[in-house]
Amino acid sequence: MTRATQKIDDTAAVQVSRTEADYDQLPYPSLPVAYSQPAQSAAMLRMFGLDAPNVAQARVLELGCASGGNIIPLAARFPQASFVGVDLSQRHVDDANNRIEQLALPNITIRRADLTEAAFERQSFDYIICHGVFSWVPRRAQDAILRICGESLSTGGVASISYNVLPGWHMRRIIRDICLLHAGTSDAPSRRVAKARKALSDIAGKLSGASPYANLIRSEAQRLAKAPSAYVLGEFLAENNAPCYFSDFAKRARAAQLTYVCEGDLATSLPETFFPAVAKHIRFVANGNPIAVQQHLDLFSGRPFRRSLLMRADRTQATGKVEAENLRDLHFSAGITAVEGRKSERPIFKDAHGATIAPKTAGAAQMLQKLATAYPATLPLEELAAPDTAAPALKALLRMLERGQATAWAHPLNVGGANATAPRAWRLARVEASANQPWATGQNHLAVKMPPPIAALVELMDGSRNRAELLAAFEKALGRDAQHNVTQQFAAALTYCARNGLLEA
Repeated sequence: MTRATQKIDDTAAVQVSRTEADYDQLPYPSLPVAYSQPAQSAAMLRMFGLDAPNVAQARVLELGCASGGNIIPLAARFPQASFVGVDLSQRHVDDANNRIEQLALPNITIRRADLTEAAFERQSFDYIICHGVFSWVPRRAQDAILRICGESLSTGGVASISYNVLPGWHMRRIIRDICLLHAGTSDAPSRRVAKARKALSDIAGKLSGASPYANLIRSEAQRLAKAPSAYVLGEFLAENNAPCYFSDFAKRARAAQLTYVCEGDLATSLPETFFPAVAKHIRFVANGNPIAVQQHLDLFSGRPFRRSLLMRADRTQATGKVEAENLRDLHFSAGITAVEGRKSERPIFKDAHGATIAPKTAGAAQMLQKLATAYPATLPLEELAAPDTAAPALKALLRMLERGQATAWAHPLNVGGANATAPRAWRLARVEASANQPWATGQNHLAVKMPPPIAALVELMDGSRNRAELLAAFEKALGRDAQHNVTQQFAAALTYCARNGLLEA
């Protein structure tokens, strides 16, 4: 080993040690990451014409799992599957194992490991998750992530890896430079975050006009003022944040015997859905090269972040196209609502972002109404459309997926409703509520805000109490906020829990 190589390795070791110490002092808020869950990754593969491992009995590995907020809910939902998580921070690992012990989950193991030294003793995994890690670790740890995926993915397995990409992230690099300049390196992590926020706020407050630079500073100052401190620390103050061009990431993946399939959701996977205005031009200049298509998509869209799905390079390649027929065996959910007060023959619907969905046929309207009523539960095609209308229903579902208005699942999701005689919140949500956590995890793998009165209600909903008993407990939890319409507030709270997947069927 040369002195230069030794110096690089020593520097990396110091950075890893410092990163571990920072996260021990300021733990990362470990949340569920919806796109990374196997049921959605498997659905993406199937949409692109590829088979995927059985989700219910899968072997799942998460690299950089923090305190388990993403992997533990999966272990709770799929008792016949097995899960392994590793993280650098001992505090993260301890917190994760405390939660696992509370839940008495026998199908998950979380341990401390440096990714560059992690070994899995020839284990293979059907799904490997690495979210919020790749761009934020040294180069040798990035190589280790790709090596582990290449060596440990099962035949037909899929890895989901998120990372910052160029040229879009160049704009945020300006923010990172400002944060690093003002925060220094000597203070405690929380103090450094406070300095960075103040610097951005001061600069934003003194900038006038609507120049691109002023708009960038103002918008990022507002965003980081509300973001978790651990996010600011990891994204803008950590030693490592190395965004890359997608083509470089794909090249490194190929060297690790991996091949790119698509993004974690259909809406950002193809030019026609993500940036339709120039899709034809992107296809033309890429000349049929799927990697070039994705790279040019980044050049035109300026997106700063990717969530890519990879498979072993010896697997059948995806066509890069999605046919509606590929959706036939999937399950679907859509967080849409019917617009009240419409007097025409068919209702219209709004998606979660306020965009309008206007069905053109009575069958389409019925399908949308079924999705709206069932949400967040999933429905298969046979419950959404009659056999003679299956083809147009699949095309309509594909359009909704392309617009981010629906989600496809490879495994069904059943949830409880708000009208049960003795509503029961699922076990994980009750444990999270009892821990005074500001969020709970829905069975649809999304984080749900938990105001104290709702948290108190969730904690008590173990199925042993009837609605009258729960109403009395809810009124007590409201305290001074209890009003004459407490019964309506209680009903609204149950609806909130049901709509967010907190209740069991």
